[in-house]
Amino acid sequence: MAKLSLKLTPEEINSKVFSGKDGGYDALEVDKYLDLVVNDYIAFDQYHLECVKMEKELTELRRTLNNYKAKLSEEEYERALLQEKVEAMTKNGSNLENIELLQRISLLEQELYKLGKDPSRIK
Repeated sequence: MAKLSLKLTPEEINSKVFSGKDGGYDALEVDKYLDLVVNDYIAFDQYHLECVKMEKELTELRRTLNNYKAKLSEEEYERALLQEKVEAMTKNGSNLENIELLQRISLLEQELYKLGKDPSRIK
């Protein structure tokens, strides 16, 4: 938004005094018209202040949005990594079960040896 450069304030417009000349303007009519100009100027000034405020809010909202986007990207990346790990574990799940079974057989064989029995001769 371009910076607004106002030449007059509402107070300057309201306090302006015109010099009188023969055959000049009607002072009351000029005064009433300037009152209208001042009221419009005040409304415009309030509008401008509101625009500046909203521009600041928009800047803050954009910053917040960018922070959330960055955080979301990080979360999506971590989620993808976890998904890959879950898929790998699912594929290797049967291998893990086999390893557990082999470890159990090994423990049972050790117990048989302790009891004096040779597991390889058991039919």
